[in-house]
Amino acid sequence: MQSIINWLPQKLKRRLPDLDLWVVFPYVLLSIFGIIMVYSASADYYIQNGISAKSYLLKQAVWVAVGFVITLLVFLMNKKFFEIRKF
Repeated sequence: MQSIINWLPQKLKRRLPDLDLWVVFPYVLLSIFGIIMVYSASADYYIQNGISAKSYLLKQAVWVAVGFVITLLVFLMNKKFFEIRKF
């Protein structure tokens, strides 16, 4: 675990204590569950039409990964950015 923490960028290391695991774990679990549900719901349709169902699974997984990266970028943003500025 220590080697993973050493690999992380410095900014992420500083913000890691702010990470709320009660939010991260359900986010990851629901994302995995959603990928599986979308695949299971659409696999028969794609197989009947001669399209690879795994390609749709990969597309869904890529969009979940994009969402995760966007979430990580917002997490790394400066907190002052979100404060209301009074002029």
